[in-house]
Amino acid sequence: MKLNKYHILLGIIVVVVLAIAAFLGIILGNIGISRNYKTIAEGIIIEKKDEDYTSVLITNYDDYIKFLKKYNINERVFLTAGDLEKNDYIIDFILYDENLKIENIDLEIADMGINLTYFVNKNVTNSNKILIYFIPLSDKGLITNYNLNNHNFEVK
Repeated sequence: MKLNKYHILLGIIVVVVLAIAAFLGIILGNIGISRNYKTIAEGIIIEKKDEDYTSVLITNYDDYIKFLKKYNINERVFLTAGDLEKNDYIIDFILYDENLKIENIDLEIADMGINLTYFVNKNVTNSNKILIYFIPLSDKGLITNYNLNNHNFEVK
């Protein structure tokens, strides 16, 4: 079978239309994601709004998904169901600056609740961004009644 100019032109048009549609799909699919938040190795950075930023303990994947939906960041998943089968996570909120580096975290379980001490390179006191920080607990079920008692920053 011999291809004529009509078939070749039609094939080129189909390929170009499909390429443009794929490109537009990728661009439009990522527009909403890139505007609301940014994911980094330690957690998710969001724009600070008038919301309740209370630290929580997440012990299962369903609660994790509800948490993401509450802050309208459920388009991307930071933790997997497997992560939450192995570990519970404290999810904490801290003011964020691009130059902030968290070097270590000390977690102390006290009678009054949990004390978190962040060892950082600088103390961020004013910012329009919040880092939703995920702290894995070494033992699943280690904390059953979570109450954040204290939240400190020590500059190294």
